[in-house]
Amino acid sequence: MAPPRLWEAPRVVELVNNTGDGARRTRVITGNRTYCLTDRAPTTNVEMIEMHGRQRYTTCPKDEEPARQQEWRTARD
Repeated sequence: MAPPRLWEAPRVVELVNNTGDGARRTRVITGNRTYCLTDRAPTTNVEMIEMHGRQRYTTCPKDEEPARQQEWRTARD
């Protein structure tokens, strides 16, 4: 998958977060670079959010994969 051109909109992909704390990780692919955006968990205390902010920008590890759509089953299956 080629990155978008500089004048195109960035691609956004939600990643699987296996920590279980409720934080959301998103990979943003732009024409210049790729980075991860992490929204802190709702259980994070207010002082931590006030001092460090609600979102963190980091580099993306190579082994993280995008979330796959879940297959829903009915009671008849």
